[in-house]
Amino acid sequence: MPVYLTYLFYGAIFVSVLLLVEGLFYLLAGPGGGTVASPNRRLRMLVGGDKREEVLVRLQRERPLPASDHARNPLEWFLLLISQSGVRRSPNQVMLLMAAIGALSAIILMAIYKSAVVAAPVAVLVGFVLPVLVLMLRRRRRWKAMTAQLPDAIDIMVRSLRAGHPVATSISMVAREMRDPLATEFGLVVDEMTYGLTLENALSNMARRVGLGDLRFLVVAVTIQVEVGGNLAEILSGLSRVIRERFKMRAKIRALSAEGRFSAVLLSILPFALIGVINLIAPRFYSAVKDDPVFWPILGFGFFLMVVGIIVMFRMVNFRV
Repeated sequence: MPVYLTYLFYGAIFVSVLLLVEGLFYLLAGPGGGTVASPNRRLRMLVGGDKREEVLVRLQRERPLPASDHARNPLEWFLLLISQSGVRRSPNQVMLLMAAIGALSAIILMAIYKSAVVAAPVAVLVGFVLPVLVLMLRRRRRWKAMTAQLPDAIDIMVRSLRAGHPVATSISMVAREMRDPLATEFGLVVDEMTYGLTLENALSNMARRVGLGDLRFLVVAVTIQVEVGGNLAEILSGLSRVIRERFKMRAKIRALSAEGRFSAVLLSILPFALIGVINLIAPRFYSAVKDDPVFWPILGFGFFLMVVGIIVMFRMVNFRV
């Protein structure tokens, strides 16, 4: 191989690894970090001099509203996942990043192994499956943070309502006093009402953007109170207690199932780690049988059974409350 091709090959590897790390970082953390302890981003933008309308438009473009609450096909599910994960990237940007990572992975693997049988599945895994798993992890972390914040947010609304403030004012107090990720969502509700939406529509948009079940209880309670009346402060106070108890129950269940979840993770990682150790210690261990016509079908069937076993194990140790 000419020297310049060698340098070009190593340069392509460097660029692909750099794009992979940067892309996964942006999907997992977002450009601003996205941690629970981060400041209220909407208020920070307003304090920085941005106009309220500009802030609303920017936040809406970063996280476009899904067409419905429930996905009817895989594409709608993926778009809903992007919105609910809180990633500050449009769906087109996320899909372009995934395609670039997958294409670069395929090029590198083709250059190394000279086999599309190896390059294609690994490129799909790195370019599609891995980013989707990262988005699901980010959505789960976001939901967990919001569930921990929601009782305090409801308590703020209850105190405001008991002081005689209207519902819109109590929501704006949550947007001012809470931290992200919940504060910016309530701030979007306030801004959307300011620019013409009704309270019911603004709350419905928030529920669709977030997708959290406990938050839907709040939206339903407020919507029913607006339509038929009632003591909203008492209803929300009871809802706050219920959410806190559910949060405690989830924590207790996770503590009791910690051993099972650790065993499931260990048994899931062990086969892949064992294959890696065998290839490292004895690189020719499989060379005598890899050309056999039944080797790859048996290997694929074994991998399928292993994936089924992993799914069953995690279904057994993850409980929904």
